[in-house]
Amino acid sequence: MRFHIAHYGFLAPAAVVIIGCSPDRATAPNVNSREINGPAADLVGLTETPVLYNQYSGFTISSDGGNAGETNYLADDFTVPADTVWTVSQVGITGYLFTALTFSIRADADGHPGAVVPNTDVSLTASASHSFGIPGIANHLFTLPTAITLPAGKYWLTILTSGPDVSSPIAWLRHRQVNSSGVRSQDGVTWQSLGTDYVFAVFGTAMLTQTITFAPLPTTAAIGSTVTLDATASSGLTVSFSAAPTSVCNVSGTTLNLVGAGACAVTATQPGNPTGNPAYEPAEMVTRNIFVVKASQSITFPAITPNPATVSGSATLGATASSGLAVSYSSLTPNVCTVSGTTVSYDNVGTCTVAADQAGNGSYDAARQATQSVEVAKAIQTIAVTSTAPAPAYVKGTSAVAATGGASGKAVAITVGPSNVCTVTDNVVRFVGVGICTVTANQAGNAAYEAAAPVSQSVKVDYRFEGFLDPVKNGGVLNTAKVGQTITLKWRLTDANGAPVTTLTSAVISAKELSCSIGGSGSLLEEAATGGSGLQNLGDGYYQLNWKTPASYARSCKTLHLDLGEGSGTRSASFAFTK
Repeated sequence: MRFHIAHYGFLAPAAVVIIGCSPDRATAPNVNSREINGPAADLVGLTETPVLYNQYSGFTISSDGGNAGETNYLADDFTVPADTVWTVSQVGITGYLFTALTFSIRADADGHPGAVVPNTDVSLTASASHSFGIPGIANHLFTLPTAITLPAGKYWLTILTSGPDVSSPIAWLRHRQVNSSGVRSQDGVTWQSLGTDYVFAVFGTAMLTQTITFAPLPTTAAIGSTVTLDATASSGLTVSFSAAPTSVCNVSGTTLNLVGAGACAVTATQPGNPTGNPAYEPAEMVTRNIFVVKASQSITFPAITPNPATVSGSATLGATASSGLAVSYSSLTPNVCTVSGTTVSYDNVGTCTVAADQAGNGSYDAARQATQSVEVAKAIQTIAVTSTAPAPAYVKGTSAVAATGGASGKAVAITVGPSNVCTVTDNVVRFVGVGICTVTANQAGNAAYEAAAPVSQSVKVDYRFEGFLDPVKNGGVLNTAKVGQTITLKWRLTDANGAPVTTLTSAVISAKELSCSIGGSGSLLEEAATGGSGLQNLGDGYYQLNWKTPASYARSCKTLHLDLGEGSGTRSASFAFTK
């Protein structure tokens, strides 16, 4: 075999002898076998089309053909190289071809001609011929009506020789074998090897084949994701990609964008480069499939705070979906809590469970439900006393107590004590004796609220005291007395209404150190009055007590306190004692 890119032509033999036909039979011309010495004659070009295969030699020459009215098939092989595609447009044959030639190109079948290649079984008149000096022998060029494509492999150029009379012989010139032997057949099925080759050439263009290696794609992928495509051509040329349907996927460069659910077909192509050097045929397309599914999503649901919570409280819910879609909420314990929008409200004691859901859309599957629970306890309620207690309160006076309670709706109850100091009716406190009156507000709880913590006020209840009567001076005036002297203390008491108090039965005198500069004080010194005649009720609220001072008070100052049973000696006078 020889492969050339050159003008087509065939060898010009030096001399041949034609033997005539027998009298009873029109015999196809026969060229005597003869050794041709010396170099081949110049090739005479018949076409500008590149030669793909040229089988010729300058050696023994003879011909093979058929008699008039007799059918013969003559064939010789040629091979399209591996990884190559030929586009055949013309065929050149050397011989006696005085009529239109019927020929075909056949595929190889175990070393003999096989099935006819489509569009090659034709009858043609030579589009160009060239005779080179031997009578009847010429190079003949036949142009196919439609160029044919032959992939790599072995093929057979086959001609039909059938002369209707002696004036129209058809014979194919042959020479010493340079390839596998030409063959002959009378029926086109059973073939006989000749041991020589026929002279012919094949014209057209040759291109190398190429294949695409396309890396596998994932079986499935999620909407919104991308896949990097990886494909190479054996030619080294750039591979391009396309994807369909566009409602499911599209391609940008080597990136596959998955935009909808369904089956996506990705095709890798390489169109070849027919003008390149080397030239390449388009590669066979390679298609990969990927099934696009909805993306999964998850919900992140932070703990609800505070936990525990209390009845009538609420909290803002903050769950998010990885898809970025809005999350919806519902209460799984509607007897304990309710949900509105992103707010959970606590209605009763118990465990409140809130569910977060995201139903998905055309791109995302529904998310798995997420939940959070909160323990709901009774709410704390408080009492606020809004009224102001008298300071001080006076015996037989009253004071209305006003207070507000918590959300339980229970009434605020007012209690007072001790009973010898104060009593209460309908939240009005009555002061009945001197001392400390404790006023307490209480509110009971219910199923949703704890009982409120009690709120108490302490009210000092006293007599109205207008000061000591003469000779004792009040208002910080320093009274002077001699130690051992009996001092007469007189005073008058009235109640809240200004009426005289006539029920006083006891009084206690105490004294404590006083700086003689008046104003400083020493440690408390309590001592009973001595040398007195006891408490005397003088009537109309007037009382008298004689106080004999001890000798130990000499050259000292004292503050006298008078306690009338209320527990504190706020009635006072100042004294300086001399010997």
